Amino acid sequence: MDNAATRQYMQLNSKRLLRESAYLKLVLTLLFSFYCYLSILPKHVDFFSLNDVAQLIAKGHFNIYEIYAESHPGIIGNMHPPLFYFIDGAWIKLGSLLHIYDLDNMDCTNTSIQFWCMLPYLLVLLACAVISYKTLKNRWLGLLWFGTFTFISVIIMGQTDIFASFFIFISTIVMIKGFYSDNYALFMYIGLMSLSVSTLIKTYGFLLFPLYLIIIIKLIYQRTEDIGLRFKHYSILLILASFALVSPMLIYGKWVSGIASGESSWVFNLQTFGAGPFQVISIWLIGYCIIIYKMVKRLLEISLPQEYTDFFVFFGLLNISWFFISVYSHPQWWLILVPFIIAVIDNSDRASNYIFAALIYNLFLLYPMRWINGIDIILKEYIFVMPIEGNNSIILFTLMAATLAIWIIELKKEIENNDSKLDAERKRTLKENIILPVIVLISPLAIVVLMPRIVELLGAIFSP
Repeated sequence: MDNAATRQYMQLNSKRLLRESAYLKLVLTLLFSFYCYLSILPKHVDFFSLNDVAQLIAKGHFNIYEIYAESHPGIIGNMHPPLFYFIDGAWIKLGSLLHIYDLDNMDCTNTSIQFWCMLPYLLVLLACAVISYKTLKNRWLGLLWFGTFTFISVIIMGQTDIFASFFIFISTIVMIKGFYSDNYALFMYIGLMSLSVSTLIKTYGFLLFPLYLIIIIKLIYQRTEDIGLRFKHYSILLILASFALVSPMLIYGKWVSGIASGESSWVFNLQTFGAGPFQVISIWLIGYCIIIYKMVKRLLEISLPQEYTDFFVFFGLLNISWFFISVYSHPQWWLILVPFIIAVIDNSDRASNYIFAALIYNLFLLYPMRWINGIDIILKEYIFVMPIEGNNSIILFTLMAATLAIWIIELKKEIENNDSKLDAERKRTLKENIILPVIVLISPLAIVVLMPRIVELLGAIFSP
């Protein structure tokens, strides 16, 4: 009787999981289709500038920085690392070979051509969602890839951050799997190299290098007793780390300073106290050094796979959050939060993480409205936009920074309280696994719907 009941339960559970899988595939398909439609709508000028450079690659002109600098004197302040240009250039070349357009008379504002140029972005976005579906404990977290961060970075800006975020996401998945694997070294090396590839697209992946390196060093020391094998692993790590750090310099060549002082200016042009020659204290760097000290101190205290996972996702989110809290950054950059937001939620047992994610997803939708370089103008083509400036701008950014800071504090408490818990205890119900990610995804719609009404109401109240 018990066996019959068990079999019946397993059959029902199997059918329920199949239905859940079918629903999720349908939702992801609809979201991807919706993003395909959004991709043909107006884009920020950055999208077309990126395509201009990629067209040079497609035409066989690989000295892109020299050529573009001559025709666009302002390029020095807007340089990107080169890997995206080669990827996009190959895609644009493919389009000309398929006779979708004439490469010499290519108009990216044409609907069909714009869609073709947006396809690499969309396919990478789809890859992020599919990988989430295949690898995460809660497969519904793949929905978060279609949230406000992606909407702003990909649909409004047409920027390359989705490519960098993709490789960072791959690295987080591989690293976490490596913590539980006997063949951990291979996973660690793949994770490090995936992070390295992201830096050839956007340089902010370098923020995470200390975290990855100290974890790998500690794992090799802890799990490899043979001194000769340990030396071999450290030698491989040194070669990979050197390649990851030096190869961008070799590829960028003489344009390293242009890239570093352009959109990647956080490397040298740091947020500081003071003015003029007295700008001697970097807010970000002080905090970053403290974070590295805390990482090393905490790492010496852990040894179990779950402890490594908690350590990795916590300090990954902390590193990136601190950057956005302390540095005034472009809206499209914030997309790199998504891999670690997903990692934190997927490896946590608290519903509060969904609340913090929903808050930051909602507040971020307002973030581009405080910019004056054309982002808000393009945003008006999609949703109602209310200019946010002066004190309102300060309040908005303070709320965003406070949300990230409080989330980090609460996450730290959770990790400290769960040190002795087993993986089996970290389970949420099937209903929660579905509903909570959906709420995070769709909750910003409330802002879109309610904001015009609020503006009308305030106008009616305060009008003479």
